[in-house]
Amino acid sequence: MRTHNLLKQTLFLSLPALLAASCHTPPCHSPSPAPEPLKTYRTAFMNGLVIEGVPEQAAVVRAWLPLPPTNGFQQVENLKIDPPVGSIRREELYGNPLLYIEWRKPAEKKLEVTVSYDLLRREEVAHAEETPPRLMDRYLQPDRLGIIDKRVQRLAAEITAGKSDVMAKAWEIYQHVLRHMEYNKEAPGWGRGDTARACEVGKGNCSDYHALFISLVRASGIPARFHYGLSLKPDGATGPHCWAEFYDPERGWVPVDISEADKNPPRTQYFFGRLSEDRVLYSTGRDLVLNPPQAGEPLNFFIAPYVEVDSQHYPKVTFTARHSPQS
Repeated sequence: MRTHNLLKQTLFLSLPALLAASCHTPPCHSPSPAPEPLKTYRTAFMNGLVIEGVPEQAAVVRAWLPLPPTNGFQQVENLKIDPPVGSIRREELYGNPLLYIEWRKPAEKKLEVTVSYDLLRREEVAHAEETPPRLMDRYLQPDRLGIIDKRVQRLAAEITAGKSDVMAKAWEIYQHVLRHMEYNKEAPGWGRGDTARACEVGKGNCSDYHALFISLVRASGIPARFHYGLSLKPDGATGPHCWAEFYDPERGWVPVDISEADKNPPRTQYFFGRLSEDRVLYSTGRDLVLNPPQAGEPLNFFIAPYVEVDSQHYPKVTFTARHSPQS
């Protein structure tokens, strides 16, 4: 077993400065004011990867596991990998950390790896950070499923008509998504972050809510980005969860969690400009090419391990995520 230290992403404002940067204009145009101190969540985490039924003739098995980054609202310590295999790398475009493992002619039909770490998570508020120009440009472009077609452009123009500043436009789009979408995992096609389907069906999970939001925001000329991670339950369970951020020149990156707001109407204002602390971030962006590049297509999301056997996607993978909240 060995311990790895993830490189910390630079935070360009201290937390007091972040709080001071929060907007205090009328609620419909601003994230809710942030109290001091920000709420925190401490937990010990365990992720398990099991690859089963590895073919006897397999020459190379490759696995990529997402790892949580350290940033201004999330601190990761004591990262351990058992057994001590692979290497920690970063996906090149967004800088997402990952564990890459390669087994050559494995003798075992079952391959297992456990990743553990300690997490300190804080509530997130609007914040400034250095973002390379190439990424700001990317955050204005469509994704494969997060489209920006004429229908999306027309809808964005209708929603934001008469609004001139970024916060006002984003608020109107946020409210539109809340009105239009229903949290529903029964209608076929949910969970892919498909903007076209979200427009037509109006039902889905967090990925569908935020794909629609990001497409409309980008169509309005506002950079926006997709975050994927896990929600943290008090009993130690976890579940996939995503959210979004848009960029305001005066306030920096402003977080939103529309699906949570839909499930908790009294917190509608809270989740425009704030994120609760009961979550962990794993990856940013969509259509991801890993490091080293996978043989398959770019990944729609990177929230669970991706495995290939002899350059073919291998689906017989079990991924577990449990945590132990600390007082």
